[in-house]
Amino acid sequence: MIKQPLLTLPDTRFDNFILTGTDPYNSSTWSDPIRFDFPGIDPSPFWDDDGTTHLTASFNGSTILQAPMDFETGEILGPLVSIWNGTGLPSPEAPHIYKKDGWYYLLTAEGGTRERHRSIFARSRSLYGPYEGDPANPVLSGYLSQSYFQAVGHSDIFPDASGQYWAIALAVRAGYSYNFDPYNSIFPMGREAVLTPVKWAEGEWPTYQNVSGVMTGDFTLPQGSVPEKGEGGLSEADDVVNFELGSKLPAHVFHWRLPVGETRGNYAISPEGHNNSLMLLSSKLNLTGYDADSTRGQGQTFVARRQSHTRFRFSVDVDWSGLKREQEEVGASALMDQAQHFDISVAILKTNGSGDPAPHIRFRGISTTTYRLPERFKYVDEAFPLPEALVGQKVRLQVEGVNTTHYAFSAGLGGCDEDTPMEVYGYTRG
Repeated sequence: MIKQPLLTLPDTRFDNFILTGTDPYNSSTWSDPIRFDFPGIDPSPFWDDDGTTHLTASFNGSTILQAPMDFETGEILGPLVSIWNGTGLPSPEAPHIYKKDGWYYLLTAEGGTRERHRSIFARSRSLYGPYEGDPANPVLSGYLSQSYFQAVGHSDIFPDASGQYWAIALAVRAGYSYNFDPYNSIFPMGREAVLTPVKWAEGEWPTYQNVSGVMTGDFTLPQGSVPEKGEGGLSEADDVVNFELGSKLPAHVFHWRLPVGETRGNYAISPEGHNNSLMLLSSKLNLTGYDADSTRGQGQTFVARRQSHTRFRFSVDVDWSGLKREQEEVGASALMDQAQHFDISVAILKTNGSGDPAPHIRFRGISTTTYRLPERFKYVDEAFPLPEALVGQKVRLQVEGVNTTHYAFSAGLGGCDEDTPMEVYGYTRG
């Protein structure tokens, strides 16, 4: 029996669209977006055996909706039907439909994205239900486990070329304490994609192997069919960017907010007289902006590489000779968002608040949100006169993950060998 459709839906703030491409590893093959109206999140396409196409998505943190849809035009061809409300935890989301052995399987996430996050299954003989839940739900979860990986959920299943099933899921490296204090736990890389094997016998429910630090079992990692490298960097690879003349920013180097100033020359690779360099034109706003939440459309000059190692060393050589006025600065940052970042920079400041502005090494940061209160995570703002050996020289700024929870912020002489001496100016938790 098909459940009654939801006849009226509120306007949405979500912009949903479809892209198509002939080579998923080549950004130039992807089409322009085909937008469609859906008042929710996590849309997923499904192609049935009879050639019909359908959209399945999450609505309002309360239910999973489904409707026939034309993927070429973005037109919703029928009523949005509620097919599943989950097993009782909040936020049913991330739906995917699979058809196998005469069953329609519905995979969703629920429980929110923190400690109770999990994946659950349901199935039906009819695409539009009714669906019955897997007696073994949740099929994937880190909740109350001793695993280093927590908040495991939001998964998708696929077979490799040899027929072995895998699930790709989201997780955080937070450890057991995350179950009881998620808001003050530390996992600097945020939510990551993890891979785990799945057994899916004919006519049966799929069974996942729980995610752990070392995965063992009767599975074989895919070989040969996995591309060695797309346009971005491999997660475990070292990364050196020399900004060669005629090159573009690598695919895994991104802007914070839209680069509204790019057409005005805020970013330039190897400009005349400065080969193998990235020129940045200072923005009016620093990373915190007006209110640690927005820029009011004025943008920020900032490029970054996502952290992909627990232990790492990131450094950049900066030519700060263009800094002239007080409070102008150029630096490196460990950034979570506008309200949570720690920075090391060369900044033009007055020494102890008086005298003529002069170059300093500044270490400062802010980590203040609803859940991270100022008295627990204090604002840091320290300035040190630029060492004599660095005056008139390029300066190397470095952020290092010294363990699984803390960063060290250093500065030293730039434009020289990898092992140039560095002085630590501060530490912070991740």
